[in-house]
Formats: sequence, structure tokens, C-alpha cells
Amino acid sequence: MPDFTYACLPRRADGLPAPEDAVWDGLPEMELVRTETGEAPALRTRVRAFYDPQAAMLYLRFLCEDDEILSDYAHRDDPIYNQDVLEVFLCDAGDPHRYKEFEVSPRNVQFDADIRYHGPHDTTVGLSWDLTGWQTRTHWAPDAKRLCSVWRMSLSGMDHAPQPGERWRMNVYRIDHSARGMELSAWSPTGEPNFHVPERFGWLIFR
Repeated sequence: MPDFTYACLPRRADGLPAPEDAVWDGLPEMELVRTETGEAPALRTRVRAFYDPQAAMLYLRFLCEDDEILSDYAHRDDPIYNQDVLEVFLCDAGDPHRYKEFEVSPRNVQFDADIRYHGPHDTTVGLSWDLTGWQTRTHWAPDAKRLCSVWRMSLSGMDHAPQPGERWRMNVYRIDHSARGMELSAWSPTGEPNFHVPERFGWLIFR
């Protein structure tokens, strides 16, 4: 069975690094698969992450194949999950039934919420919660058929900032719409067309 554990290495960064910045070089990589089956998706998505323990920041970079986008929303916390979106779920409270949901659209619209999981297809979405200072930069290059998104997230804005060696539950997702239909991708596949399956979250280890 695949080991969905990501070793999040400590590195220093000033501001929001560019996608091609050397700070991303040599980091382990998460490759997303079809959420329902674990098979290779039509479009590839690769994700790298690191954290800066001194600044208490978490950084993520998404590199995605993308031949068309569906992205019309314009305001923070709009229901961007109805169209193309990149997502990260982070369980920072120690309770797998409570976690933070982060989403970014190809138009760089952000969505963040505090989630309470009560059971299958039963969640409470706390939209009043925002991660202060969350920065993202997202760009779709249609000629290159490439979507790239870089995130800078304040760990001190979570329930608590992690200590080196701490483990958080995490999963990473993508929703893509095209002429082929809708495709759901995940780092740790959930076995169903649903991302809110906490028992299938992987582990993020702050090295």
C-alpha cells in the first residue's frame, strides 16, 4: 500500500518565491491520482512543499497540466469548488474531524474555511474563519497548457504552529473541468468522488 507521508523540509524564503525559484529544487514531490481509483489522471498535477520554522510559514507549489480552464468566480470564499480549483486540507487541531480547507482557482481567487466533519457527506463549513496574510500567485499559460500556483501560508494563523517533528494530517486535491468532463484528483485517493474523507488523509511531517 502506498505511504502517503510527506517530509516537509525546513528552508528559508523571502516573500512568495517564484515557481522556478531554486528553493523548490530537490524537494520531495506529491503526484496526484484519480480520487476514486488511484489511477493516473488525464492531466498531471505535481506538488512540492516546505516550511520556514523561523518565520512560521508553509509554502506550496502546484505544477499542473491544463488545456482549458473553467473559472468565473471573483471574490474570496465564493464557491470556487464548483469549477476548476486546487485544494489542501490541513488538520492542525489534532482532531481528524476538524480541519482547515484551502482552495485557489486558476484566477487566483481564494477560499478558506474551518471544517467540522460529522460523518459521510455531512460537514459544517465555517466561512467566517480566514487565514490572515495568506498569499497566492496563480497563472495559467494556455499556449503551454500549464497551470502553476504558489502559496505562502502563516502557520501562526493556524490553531497552533507546529514544532519540528510534529505530524499533521493532510490531503491535496484538484478539480478540473474540460470537454472530457469533470476529473477529481487527490494525493491520497479517497476511493469515492468526495474529498471530505478524513480517514484517507495522509501525513505532513515537519522535519
